[in-house]
Parts: sequence; C-alpha cells; structure tokens
Amino acid sequence: MCEVDFGAKIDIDVNSIRSDVESSWSRNRCAVGKITYQDELGATSKDQSEGVLIYLKAAMDVHEGTAVMQYKLAHPDFPHDTTADQFYGEDQFESYRSLGYDIARRALGRVIQPDCLVDPKPDMIDCAKKLKNMFSPVLPNIG
Repeated sequence: MCEVDFGAKIDIDVNSIRSDVESSWSRNRCAVGKITYQDELGATSKDQSEGVLIYLKAAMDVHEGTAVMQYKLAHPDFPHDTTADQFYGEDQFESYRSLGYDIARRALGRVIQPDCLVDPKPDMIDCAKKLKNMFSPVLPNIG
C-alpha cells in the first residue's frame, strides 16, 4: 500500500526471519531493506531518494536466555501469542520485554560501537547502512 498511496517502494527479503517449518526457530530476527521514494508522482529515477527499513521481529533463534526459553517451553505459541487476550501476566510481559531487548541489543549492537558512550548520538544513517550490509542477502542472478 505504501507504493500505491505514497509512491514509496519497499524492497525487503524477510525469509531469514521466518520460522523454520521443521524446528520453529528463525535464522535471524532482523531484516533490512530499501525504501525508494518518488519525490514527485510520475518522477523519473533521478528524482528518487532512498531510505533504509530496519525490521526487527519477535522471533526465537535458540540463543535466548534461560527464563525466556523456560517460558517458551511452557507456552509453545510464544512469541506469537494470539492478540485476543490483551491482559498479560507478569511472566508473559517479562518474556516479551526480555526477548525484545535481546533482539534490539544483538541487532543494533553490531553497528553501534561501544564508544557511543563518549558520543551518545551515533550516525543512524550510517548504522542503518551497516545493518543493511549485514542482514540483506546477496541474491544470485540479480543485477
């Protein structure tokens, strides 16, 4: 709908964050793609600008902490519980919080250097481009 409504084309491969059919584990929990914006409707390719889309997904890849793994063992649908019940118990809330924190820390920690404590404002465009190089697959026969 972004392309139809706003002239913005999103190109992202999310296959690596999908759960494996046999094991229900994901290879990655982050996918990075490209957004091509048409600055004006009907514009030529030279009138387009680009952005980076960073997609973090609540998925499990067997590297989670013990508490999250124990919660998963007791609740097989986690982290894809139905949204019909909007009331979370403390253990469910903490499991989602811990999983989300781990996903963001492990994905962004690869590009935001520890020295950001000295410079607390890392260049997010540069970080997004680095993530794109790490998490975007190189597809064969694409030129």
